[in-house]
Amino acid sequence: MRNSSFLKRRNQAFASRIKEVWQHRSGVLRHIQQRSILMKIHAFIDAENISQRLFIEGCSRLQEDHELVQIDVFGKVCPKWAAGHNYVRAFVGKNSADTFMTAAIVRAIYEEAEIGGVAIFSHDRDFLPAIKVVTEHKKRVFMVAARQMREEHLKRLAIDLGLIDCIDIDPMGVHLVCHAMLSSKELKKLQAYDMTTCFLKTQSGLLEVPFARGIDMNLFCRLIPLTEIRKGYGKTRKMKDILAESHLCVQQNRVYIDIDRL
Repeated sequence: MRNSSFLKRRNQAFASRIKEVWQHRSGVLRHIQQRSILMKIHAFIDAENISQRLFIEGCSRLQEDHELVQIDVFGKVCPKWAAGHNYVRAFVGKNSADTFMTAAIVRAIYEEAEIGGVAIFSHDRDFLPAIKVVTEHKKRVFMVAARQMREEHLKRLAIDLGLIDCIDIDPMGVHLVCHAMLSSKELKKLQAYDMTTCFLKTQSGLLEVPFARGIDMNLFCRLIPLTEIRKGYGKTRKMKDILAESHLCVQQNRVYIDIDRL
């Protein structure tokens, strides 16, 4: 009886162990199958007009349903948030990042047969020819930006809109705070701009703030924390000189990114 009871317990333990191993193996197989189903995406980042928050949020959104197999970052200077990814130094002319990135996108379509599409992180329309090439090869294009291209720009080149996926990132999201209560008139003015973000140098480090190309200087100063930005500067220091240290220039009371100094 003792031997019979012992054998029964041993057989039950053995059967239980086999079941655990099989369940684990099945789980691994399911994971492998799911990974093989996910579309492989090659991401291209225009570091000259993409913020850290947009980069992180965009990658997170893409990885919910796809596999990011490679991330290439293009710019004259490698941003800190791009560390660990493939950085391509674009060093010729003020729009060199766009040129290098366009060439890389086209090359990827011809040389990387395993990818199902590309993700383009940029606010520029300079990548329309590259998008045309991608869609002609029946690959998907994921456009990640704070504002998207209007459909007529894509239709003008007869681009297949069925292969375009737009991922909109709100530039005025919870991580960005306006540092003043804006009047209804100021809010109306703000709505006329294609808002994105930029970085300002402060004593405590870089600060991400709302920005739009050609934004009114007075409105811009209402959006940013002036007290924090002015720390360390004398009271007589002009605001446009302080902004110049963050590669911004003021022309006719409007604020622009000083591309020539990047």
